[in-house]
Amino acid sequence: MKHKSWPQYLIGALFAFLFSVSTVGILVTGWDLAVTSFGQLVLWCGLFSVLSAVLLFFRYGWCGILLLSIRGAFALWQDGALWEQMQSFAYRVSWHFHDVYTWPVVGSQITWNFSLLMILTAYLTALSVSFCICCRKHSITALPMVLLPLVLCLITTDTLPDTLYLYLVMLGLAVLFMTDWERRKTPRQFASHTLRTSIPAAAALALLFVLHPQETYVNPTEGLQQKVTDWFRQIQTTAENVVSENITGSFAFQKLNLKTVGPKSDFTYNVMRVTASYDGTVYLRGRDYDIYNGTAWESSGGRKETFARGADGIGSLTIRTSGVGNVLYLPYYTTEEVILQNGMMENSGNTKEYSFSTAKNPVGIMTDVSAYINLPDETYIWAGELAEAITRDQPDVRNCIQQIAAYVRNSAVYDRSTKAMSADADDFAKWFLTESDSGYCVHYATAAAVLLRAIGVPARYVEGYMVSCQADEQVTVTNQEAHAWVEYYDSASAVWHILEATPASGSVPETDIPAETEPETEPETEIIETDGPSPGEQPQETETTDDTDNPGMLGGTDSTGTDGNPGAGSGSSGGTAIYPGGTGEGTAQEEPFVIPEWADGVIWVLVFLLMIPLQGEIRIAWKRSVWNSGTPNEMALRRYRQSASLAKLTGTEMPAVLESLALKAKFSQYTLTGQELEVYSGFRQQILQTVRSLPWYRKIFLRWVLAVG
Repeated sequence: MKHKSWPQYLIGALFAFLFSVSTVGILVTGWDLAVTSFGQLVLWCGLFSVLSAVLLFFRYGWCGILLLSIRGAFALWQDGALWEQMQSFAYRVSWHFHDVYTWPVVGSQITWNFSLLMILTAYLTALSVSFCICCRKHSITALPMVLLPLVLCLITTDTLPDTLYLYLVMLGLAVLFMTDWERRKTPRQFASHTLRTSIPAAAALALLFVLHPQETYVNPTEGLQQKVTDWFRQIQTTAENVVSENITGSFAFQKLNLKTVGPKSDFTYNVMRVTASYDGTVYLRGRDYDIYNGTAWESSGGRKETFARGADGIGSLTIRTSGVGNVLYLPYYTTEEVILQNGMMENSGNTKEYSFSTAKNPVGIMTDVSAYINLPDETYIWAGELAEAITRDQPDVRNCIQQIAAYVRNSAVYDRSTKAMSADADDFAKWFLTESDSGYCVHYATAAAVLLRAIGVPARYVEGYMVSCQADEQVTVTNQEAHAWVEYYDSASAVWHILEATPASGSVPETDIPAETEPETEPETEIIETDGPSPGEQPQETETTDDTDNPGMLGGTDSTGTDGNPGAGSGSSGGTAIYPGGTGEGTAQEEPFVIPEWADGVIWVLVFLLMIPLQGEIRIAWKRSVWNSGTPNEMALRRYRQSASLAKLTGTEMPAVLESLALKAKFSQYTLTGQELEVYSGFRQQILQTVRSLPWYRKIFLRWVLAVG
């Protein structure tokens, strides 16, 4: 067995921590990934680094690593969010490379939060680096997990990570390769050589970063990049001629998984810059979803329609997105005719900056809206009963729409920390209206769209941004201005109107105010009477900011597949909820029994503790089988090695006769007798007798950790 030096394992833990933090930092800063808390990621990196180094110190520590890996994989499989985060990350990376090199796009934008994916990256990085250093392997064994995130960021110059993380990973790689020989051949000198190498390497790299700051970096491979781009475009053109389908066309069948809509993060990043020639609050339409199945909204493919245009122009509006997405954000309303493809205005030209001429009053365009009243049968039953109870005394459709909007706004308190729907729920809108006591814009918009469909009003769920504009001033829009609302179709005017169902902050909306002109507001936000585009035929008051961390709109990319939107503030509560088939009063529902998280943790701790004696007994049994295997001379050599190990572990002096018998067995033609072999057995029994006289805690350590038995 290789000699073990504890400083080497300490250095292994330190380097694992350095690489895992820098790798995660490179991905988060280079690709603008939203995570719940970077501080928590750093703590996970520290835990993984220490745990992997400690477990690798023991000969069978890989059993513990395997057990923890299985437990983690089981937890991630149960959660289901990791797969969505991997798809979203693949979509973001491939879309960026598609924009630069016209590579194919894979995955889909489903979620905005990449915390689980970053935790997994930290775990794999810490484990690979610890294995490389603690087990004295070649540096190349740690390269895949370290270099892959770096390569993803450095292929193009507009995804450069933060300088700190780039510096740390380069320093780690430099020291790792310069100390490679000492780590594998002379472990006793490895610690001192690492220290002597790290100081000058850190100084030299710091000087390099100062002399050549990241801001002045110029890609020296622009010529090659252009050739690669032209080559991919040629392949694309050929494929289009064969398949007759544009490879850069729309990405249909995008899905918003309502099961994953949970607490929102305050992580903020810039999405776009908007400049309007007028004052007012503007809704920027991203994408609508037409299919509701109870646990998700989906945007079906093959849809193509002409959207309402506006009359009486009021000015222009210019949008510049931070990145290229496959959607153009559309204000209400434009003076030119707009074609929606699969629920959105396609960005077929990979445009980052574009302008619209906007108008105040929409002009109706007749269209087939029969698909926008569809609901699952079970949803239609409960939603129909509830909608009928809400609108029973209303004289016309417009009043019914107002009443539904008011009911939804009053159904729960606005709260961005609302938890995900319960596991046994099968209808998001029903769960929100009958079980949840809070929600944010995704919840309110979904419930309003479902109830409108239940009374036969065509409605669809829409995601986009709400922006407060000031004349001729550029406004920076972040993900916190992302929002979800409802569009309903007015058959009389043949126009799609906005219905704002999310409650105002700090007050209960008045039901005699037209629902489509009631915006959500924040206490600190000034209400502006807008002259700009409005959701209805009248100017409306809207808030300057709204509520979503919209996953599909990260960095200006597609607005599809989000799992939630942050809100404008605390919503309003009030009113007695009307439940289907009930008396108009909410009744408490018994929560299903769920095993507490702490109990689950205790169970796995007990399993881990049981594995300690089990693995110890397995190792002892294996040693006993080796003790009695092979020819007499082979048996003598094996017994000598085990006897030397027992003597070292227990601090016992080893008799010289044992070494002389081992030398005779190895270098002579003499075959040892059974009596000579018994000398080893006698020494072993002497060791075990000494162990039995030790305190109980030392006996446990020797038997189950060091496998002395």
